[in-house]
Amino acid sequence: MEDRVISEEDPASLLPPSCSIEDAASHGIWDAIVVGAGVAGSSIARHLASRGHAVLLVEKMKLPRYKVCGCCLNLRSLHYLEEAGVSESLHRLGAPTLNSIALHAGSHCAALPLPGGMAVSRNALDVLLVRAAHEAGATLLLNTKGSLAHSASDDSRGVTLSNTEGRAQIMARLVVAADGLGGKLIQEAGSVAPRIARGGHIGLGTLATQSDSDLNPGQIRMLCNRRGYVGLVRVERGAIALAAAVQPAAVREAGGAAACIEAMFQDAGQAPPTNLSELDWQGTPILTRSAGSLRTERLVVLGDAAGYIEPFTGEGMAWAMEAASQLDAHLEGFSPKRWEEGAEEWERVYRGLILRRRFWCRGLSKALRSPCVSMGAVRLLSRVPALSAPAITALNTVVRS
Repeated sequence: MEDRVISEEDPASLLPPSCSIEDAASHGIWDAIVVGAGVAGSSIARHLASRGHAVLLVEKMKLPRYKVCGCCLNLRSLHYLEEAGVSESLHRLGAPTLNSIALHAGSHCAALPLPGGMAVSRNALDVLLVRAAHEAGATLLLNTKGSLAHSASDDSRGVTLSNTEGRAQIMARLVVAADGLGGKLIQEAGSVAPRIARGGHIGLGTLATQSDSDLNPGQIRMLCNRRGYVGLVRVERGAIALAAAVQPAAVREAGGAAACIEAMFQDAGQAPPTNLSELDWQGTPILTRSAGSLRTERLVVLGDAAGYIEPFTGEGMAWAMEAASQLDAHLEGFSPKRWEEGAEEWERVYRGLILRRRFWCRGLSKALRSPCVSMGAVRLLSRVPALSAPAITALNTVVRS
């Protein structure tokens, strides 16, 4: 990668050129079309392109773009980012190193050490990952919607691309649905709808580029109460990323996202960052969900589209990169025989990895949902911080299959 101080650049200037729909259609049959240029999509595009496959990475939004995210990378995430070759860029960007997390519930606070990690906005991280995919050989198509076409054969599947330039159908030997929460590609293939958790929280998030908060770089602050929980951390350039998982009813009762978050700070006896109502808040569908299926003919699901569990622990990004690595290892070749064998083996490995990881997130999510449990847990951890060690270790350990 070129040596430049990313913090002094417009992230858009780091993006590779985007091809046109006409160029994509004239290519013929692609080896892989990846729909969604988030962490999962960019990662698998890089893996496949580095093996010499012709890969088209399609993103419906312009980049850089904000995405609701906790913006915290645990050590497992950093392991995969080092493999992707973006670690040095993160340091040049000025992404703070994580060293602690402060949990607040009621009048209690537990300060717990972290073994490392980094905090970086998705605006910057996604651009770096897309650039890494491009440098590996992937072709980028931005501001373009990808939907599943009806045409398919034994060795390829059709995708319809559409944007302001026009519309075209192209074919690929593999389609990767990395289209995030609420992604529709797997359902367009005839799969059942995802299972969405009853009483689940929605996500809220924003990026405050200017704030007088006393939050120190390297510290995650998380506040829990009856409405849900909100976390904040400083990212590059001193900005503060706020991400929350809250009950939909709490947002309605408060009169909007900013008012709900401000009330959560007040309930915890904490001063909220200034001008919350002036920030650009974005939301998500219900967070906790699982895909009805992870694969069908010539299509696999990756990232948040394959399932998500609260909370914001860096696990979502780590899962995405880990799953992309496993997909790359088990779907080499794309021949009909290898497809069946590889897809079945990848799904088995993926479910094994994720099931182990989700144990801790399910437990933490349940604790954060209950004011009594979270208050009791924070009170206990404030007295015996070492009790958090098993969970923190599990969230930061790289598992090799």
